[in-house]
Amino acid sequence: MIKNGNPFNTYQAKGKAPFVEFTDTPAAIGRTYYRVEVQGPIAAYPQVPGSMAVTGNMVGLSNPIYFNFDPNF
Repeated sequence: MIKNGNPFNTYQAKGKAPFVEFTDTPAAIGRTYYRVEVQGPIAAYPQVPGSMAVTGNMVGLSNPIYFNFDPNF
């Protein structure tokens, strides 16, 4: 879990239907964002040769989710 561009915490999801849940309080003033990075075993993708050299153990990545975002900022 990334918060405002910095590591926030690491969670492990295991089991048949893995999920992760966390709690945090964004700053009352200014915006805060969270982003999820999912890492796991390296898997080859034959359709994209050489992709493992670029992605490493990255399996997924979310867009940032903003809180207290002022669209006039």
